[in-house]
Amino acid sequence: MKKPAKPKKRFSFPFLISIPANFILATIFLFTIIDLIATHGLDIKSWSIFGLSFISALTFISCFKITRFRVFIHEFKHSMLVNLSGNKVKDFKVGKETGHVEFAMYQDRVHFAPLIALAPYFFPLFSLPTFIASLFLRTLYPELTILALGLTLAIDLSFSIHEIHPYQTDFQGIIGGFFVSALYLGGFYVMWSFICTISAIFGHEAFLHSFYIAIDIGEKIWWKLQ
Repeated sequence: MKKPAKPKKRFSFPFLISIPANFILATIFLFTIIDLIATHGLDIKSWSIFGLSFISALTFISCFKITRFRVFIHEFKHSMLVNLSGNKVKDFKVGKETGHVEFAMYQDRVHFAPLIALAPYFFPLFSLPTFIASLFLRTLYPELTILALGLTLAIDLSFSIHEIHPYQTDFQGIIGGFFVSALYLGGFYVMWSFICTISAIFGHEAFLHSFYIAIDIGEKIWWKLQ
């Protein structure tokens, strides 16, 4: 009997760099949140809206299996990253329990392969457009954007984390397997959660504060190395 072919291993240097980059950015954004709270105080109302919307969405989604919809989201995220990376989707199928995306990958875009494989587990399909909209609407509708970011962040994390298990074939296709995949995903989840939190609570102007913190950290590291 012929053994099933092992999944082709995917890796790239940009993907390797992105793993520590996720944790570095997450640290900078954490320092931003701490520093802004220390400077401006704790806005109980904003934090309550954000936290309650996040917890409510997680609780609501966990009450329903919505299996076919989860499969659709899984495969749709694969196809999204295929298209965004400049490759071509050839086939898209969704069933009740499983789905499939077949695509053609161009030789000069193979470095996107790990991200395409991991797309269902990290791509913020709902919170990314909400984040972009909040950059323009937060001044006009502060409470609504806080609520929307909390809800959509919870939806994305719920759909992504629900898919994770060590024997997932997408992870087997990454060099380093589940361990390397989990490192990337863990760093991304923390980083993106902090980004959405900063945008929701403090507004997009706060990211300039993150930039100054990054420069300050970089300067301290530079002088210690001298």
